[in-house]
Amino acid sequence: MFNRVLNKSLKRIYGDIHGVDGGFIGMDSYQTPEDYYGSWTALIRAIYVIPESRGYGIAERLIEKITIAAEDQKVIVLAVCKPFEITYQLDNPENQDNFTRTKFYADLYYDNILLDQGNRWTDYDENKQTRMYNRFTKYGFTNYSLPNDTREDPRFDKWLVAYIPSSLDNDKLELIKERIVGKGQ
Repeated sequence: MFNRVLNKSLKRIYGDIHGVDGGFIGMDSYQTPEDYYGSWTALIRAIYVIPESRGYGIAERLIEKITIAAEDQKVIVLAVCKPFEITYQLDNPENQDNFTRTKFYADLYYDNILLDQGNRWTDYDENKQTRMYNRFTKYGFTNYSLPNDTREDPRFDKWLVAYIPSSLDNDKLELIKERIVGKGQ
């Protein structure tokens, strides 16, 4: 249902990759056990804005659309502010519309990031991470802790963010806050 709500405000490119002209968001959504979070959860794997569309607020627009859908469907959204860059470039990008270019980069994201056929994560870049963190917090995301120290790289501790919809009932809100919110509060 969450994806159907997203499809109303964003274009579905492939599977769980949704976008607007100039950018896309790649995510997974899954049902968490009732005794853990008791809600659907979505994990944002990436937000990517094509090079020629940067600086126009596209990343923020994508985050805003995600939070609106999360409120509507009572879905918790998790993300890590870990930038990546796609190094391939389009031939003759000026001859293609923004959505065609966006779809081209979404293909590369799917092939090279999700299928891990070439690691394109950028080196640790605190400036990029801070910008992305600020975008998320502007739309109500807060810092969260991973349970049982399951994180792979402690450098990213402060870059873990969660959106917890206020539309959840109070019992679930308290359970979720107890389980995942904490460090940044």
